[in-house]
Amino acid sequence: MKRPPEPEFVAFIGIDWADAKHDVCLQPANASEREFSVIVHRPEAIEAWAQELKRRFPGGSIAVCLELTQGPLVSALAKYDFLALFPVNPSTLAKYRQAFTPSHAKDDPTDAELQLELLLHHPDKLKRLDPPSRAMRTLQHLVEQRRGLVDDRRRITNQITCALKQYFPQALDWFQERDTVLFCDFLERWPALKQVKHARKATLEAFFREHNVRYPQVIEKRIRAIKTALALTEDLAVIRPHQLLARALVDQLRVSLKAIARRLRRTARSLPGRRSCAEILRYRARHRAQRQKTLGALATAVSEILAPDVRRMGRRDHSSLVLGRRLLSTTTRQGMFPSSRPASVGLQVGPDPLSLLADPHTLRRVHLSECVEASRLPTTQFNRATHLKCLTVALRA
Repeated sequence: MKRPPEPEFVAFIGIDWADAKHDVCLQPANASEREFSVIVHRPEAIEAWAQELKRRFPGGSIAVCLELTQGPLVSALAKYDFLALFPVNPSTLAKYRQAFTPSHAKDDPTDAELQLELLLHHPDKLKRLDPPSRAMRTLQHLVEQRRGLVDDRRRITNQITCALKQYFPQALDWFQERDTVLFCDFLERWPALKQVKHARKATLEAFFREHNVRYPQVIEKRIRAIKTALALTEDLAVIRPHQLLARALVDQLRVSLKAIARRLRRTARSLPGRRSCAEILRYRARHRAQRQKTLGALATAVSEILAPDVRRMGRRDHSSLVLGRRLLSTTTRQGMFPSSRPASVGLQVGPDPLSLLADPHTLRRVHLSECVEASRLPTTQFNRATHLKCLTVALRA
């Protein structure tokens, strides 16, 4: 689809942004001289600079090239309707700079001038920044921030796991899900094996029931494991430091869990239709189940093409690293997978904004033709990297 022509610009600007200041290179449309200046990164300085441009070029649009699609500077400049923002990929600018500066020398004013040259000489390669609606941008920021909080939760739980392995590994067997309030409350009340073994059976039963553990057999199994557990070490020089570390990490995990739950409620209110948190959680559960089913079908189909070389990893879940090895002949593979199969990998993203709350790309359908085409390559070209590429088609979604 052909883009509509851009309006005539009265001036062109390249901005090399930084944390504390921004270097600016300006060239009017009817002149060849270039002007260099520096803007301090303060709202007052940016406002004064923009108003000066408006007074100098009244009634005209100004094209601005910068290495950003979002951020503080983009938010500050987007409110001026006479500024047209053209983001450029940082790698594009780096290659452009390297083409004319083999020594790799660079500075901020030169980068601003190079962005101006890209804007002047290659305007057809740059697309004007067209931000989505306010509701969609709000949802995008909420989802990105929630993903950061989830990453923090994973980091904290990994640190707790590492600390407990030093003196209290039984807690990791009793609680498979460690990012829960139940796990936090348990470690806060009984941070070591010696303390939990001294607890009475009625106390433990009441504790689990208060945290919605309703199955008597599960409670009985945990209590039996607690009473029969043996300490990994009795060295207080190991126990006390790691116990303090575990309790500090539990406090951080508790705050992270509250922040994630609060962000989920905010995200639910920003979605069209006012979806509830429970509906979002059900959607994520369905998505995970469907994704696991799709990945299982993909692994089964790939295993029919390639003979797996399984190497066990030293982990609790006994996960395996599957490396490919060419086995079937070309004739056999072509008979199993006729050439009438679709020749593309189809990854569809659902139009429902709820898909943003799952993985970045919701996997809907995967065709195995890329694996089939890879399996038809000669032996010299079909290497381990090709097989791993086939296996990670869905994992990247």
